[in-house]
Amino acid sequence: MSDQTSKNDQGKPNDSMDELTPTKPANDTGESVTQDQPATGISNGPPEQPPVILNIPPSPPEDSNADRRKDHTPTWKIIVETVALILAAGLFILNILQTLTTRDAVNLTREQVHIGQRAYLYMHNGVLDYPPKVGEGLHATFDLTNNGQTPAKDIYYSFYFDISEGIPPVTARYVPASPIPAGECLKLSALLLNKLTDSDLKIITANNMPSLDGNTLNKPIGPRLYLRIFTKYKDVFGGEGLTEFCGIYDASMNRFLGCADHIVIMK
Repeated sequence: MSDQTSKNDQGKPNDSMDELTPTKPANDTGESVTQDQPATGISNGPPEQPPVILNIPPSPPEDSNADRRKDHTPTWKIIVETVALILAAGLFILNILQTLTTRDAVNLTREQVHIGQRAYLYMHNGVLDYPPKVGEGLHATFDLTNNGQTPAKDIYYSFYFDISEGIPPVTARYVPASPIPAGECLKLSALLLNKLTDSDLKIITANNMPSLDGNTLNKPIGPRLYLRIFTKYKDVFGGEGLTEFCGIYDASMNRFLGCADHIVIMK
């Protein structure tokens, strides 16, 4: 009996041992995988970790008054600093005004010196040098006097000398003249080259000057002999001057009398 039992034990597999041995799942090829052999296609690295999301609360808003400290400056010090600032601003404004006043005073003094010392040219004493005659031209002279305190230089003059129905226009042709020292006179001339006719002689010698009848000023109508002169010049200070003379010939006085106010323009 004992032999039979042993025989059965040897011939029959041990079910209890099979139940205790763990089995591994087969791989893709159908082969089983042992515990010591890693499965094909599986990484040996550490498993991937999920991303970590930190829940950080937002920082509190900055308080503008957090670092502000209470001003303990004394009131008297604030008043003194304010008064000092106002005084400094006032002194600055006063300095500017003083500078402007000084500059204006200098310019005024310079202008006064210029006005008092500059050259002034004046034209006068326009006459015919020879009595008018038929078939001849006319020759007139006039004086250009410097009434200023300094010489006049760069003098140029232009003239109109002819018979005209009214005040003649300005000519563009200027003739140079010599410098004139202070207080001296330069005699200049004007020529009419056209030969006079009988009608021209009658116009020149006629008494056709304006006359006063009571309170009425009678102005003759018709052509007359005019002498109109423009003179431009400079003074030693760099200023410029322009003098104009306009005269109508009066045969009874052999003189060119003013046909308009004497004009003196200074710059």
